[in-house]
Amino acid sequence: MDRINLKIRSVLCAALCCAAVLAGCAPQGEKQAASSFGTVSAAAVDTASPAASGAVDLTDYDALTDTYLHRPFYSGVTAQSWDTPREIDGGALIDFYGVYWTQEHPGEQSGGFFPAAEVEAYVRQFFTADPTETMRAHARYDAQRDAYEFTGLGGGASGRVVGAALDGDMLTLDYAAFSAADDTTVMWEGTLSIVLKEDGSFQYASNIRSPSSGTGNQGAAA
Repeated sequence: MDRINLKIRSVLCAALCCAAVLAGCAPQGEKQAASSFGTVSAAAVDTASPAASGAVDLTDYDALTDTYLHRPFYSGVTAQSWDTPREIDGGALIDFYGVYWTQEHPGEQSGGFFPAAEVEAYVRQFFTADPTETMRAHARYDAQRDAYEFTGLGGGASGRVVGAALDGDMLTLDYAAFSAADDTTVMWEGTLSIVLKEDGSFQYASNIRSPSSGTGNQGAAA
């Protein structure tokens, strides 16, 4: 009888061990990607942290373009001069989020609505003043849905940094808009001011748009 009980205990022990191993190997539930066309899960706040001010390479115009200029340029945030983010066109601010969204979800380029809370949380972190009121006043805000309509992003000129300077925590970028026809003709120019944070994040402070001087630099560092 003792031998039988011993065998039973051995079998039960082995079964429990196998169950523990299988439980440890079971796949964990993946976080659902935030979707503006369906259910939203985690907040779609950009977690990319650019270099802190002391590590910014002012000669690497390509990196400066990708990190700091891409979203405001292709959303239309740099299409006008502004001294405070509250002066930016609400549609451009919505498209600022749209640029991020299309990069993260290339298969969903246009058509649909972005949840307002998701858009505003994302946009707010990138500007020195909260532009939510401006965004909600725009025609693309649907109060019933509490969402922003996304109509897609237009094409056209390409924006590139052509000069950079750093004064304390203020990064100033000179940029040019090059014609899509030849990628050489400068259509207009501008200066974007950005506040760099100690944690590596940054916020846009102001933008000055000016007519082309006809002397666009192709992005080679001076």
